[in-house]
Amino acid sequence: MKKFKYPLETILQLKNDYQDQALVELGKVNAECERVKLAISDTEKKNRTIAYEEDFSFLEAQAIDLYRQKLNRDISKLSSELDFYDKKRLEAVNKYIETKKDTDIYVKLKEKQYKIYKKEYEKESIKVIDDITITRAAFLKSH
Repeated sequence: MKKFKYPLETILQLKNDYQDQALVELGKVNAECERVKLAISDTEKKNRTIAYEEDFSFLEAQAIDLYRQKLNRDISKLSSELDFYDKKRLEAVNKYIETKKDTDIYVKLKEKQYKIYKKEYEKESIKVIDDITITRAAFLKSH
């Protein structure tokens, strides 16, 4: 009997490629989310570590206040950026799930066709064994 060949193998490979691309995109977006989270954490840490000294002049204290305001604006911008990447991450997760479902359909079809092939192969194997047994029995009877 001929070797099992799945007629939709090319489509399955294409679906697997789409799934891999979706996973890569999800990884990129996750990396961006982590980068922004680290930037927020670093900026918040800078903001917390700024301390006023008693011997600071009015200008130094004002400069520190301005610097804190800048850090707070940076945190706000980074938070907006994180919101953006969170939305992109959700889209990437949904796309990955969609491509995974699509790929799973073709995998299940392949498994079903392989089971059918396997049953046919077993039937043909039994038929061949029966033919050999019958031929051998006939040969032994004739001699």
